[in-house]
Amino acid sequence: MKCTPMDPLPVRRRLTVLRDGSTSATSLVFCDSQMRSVPVSCCATCGAGGAVERDAEGWETTVECERFALTSLRPDPAPAAPGADGDAWGPGIVSVAARLPVGSCLVRPTVCLAHNAPLRVAARALEMETSAYGVPVVDEEGRLVGILPRATTALGLLKNAGDAAAEHVTIDWSTVDESLSLSGAFELMVTRRARELSVVGTGRTVVGTLRDIDALRFVAHVSRTGMRPPLERAA
Repeated sequence: MKCTPMDPLPVRRRLTVLRDGSTSATSLVFCDSQMRSVPVSCCATCGAGGAVERDAEGWETTVECERFALTSLRPDPAPAAPGADGDAWGPGIVSVAARLPVGSCLVRPTVCLAHNAPLRVAARALEMETSAYGVPVVDEEGRLVGILPRATTALGLLKNAGDAAAEHVTIDWSTVDESLSLSGAFELMVTRRARELSVVGTGRTVVGTLRDIDALRFVAHVSRTGMRPPLERAA
């Protein structure tokens, strides 16, 4: 196998709703060489960073990286004939794509809630997050405290909207480390009967959200092309 230049890395946002209802934002990118998510600002000082593309609102969307390349899945020499699994490069290509780390396919923004935010503020975070489960609650360093379920929040608002979010979190059963393979993440989803997982990185810092449909699309596209899906089709 050989490495070939790939499309620029997608930048994703981690939004944290704070105690006063304001929102802080961090732009993250998955560093392939370090196998973890880092602030996109690190790309400018690592020596391998390139141009940063921004949207109309000024948010980073992609960043070039000289070190980064999804390992080319195209065999050398010429590709084999279609295999039994229907792909264009022979048997096993899907399993190879599924061995890529969870962090490599993250593109969606993720919404977190500060642990000391009251439940009345939690309602705002839930409005921003489309997850059917709830939102991850984090401490001052962005480390996971637990998951605040939607149902728990609704009941809590009826009783005491001033309660801190951290008092109502559940055990973080629906989490996965960003360095785990996508196939491992699929196994966790099946075992835990979850269609999405909160993704954590170094020190259990929340770095994203993995949804089954996103992961399946990613694996399918990489299996067919050996390349990352275009950003507009990645989520």
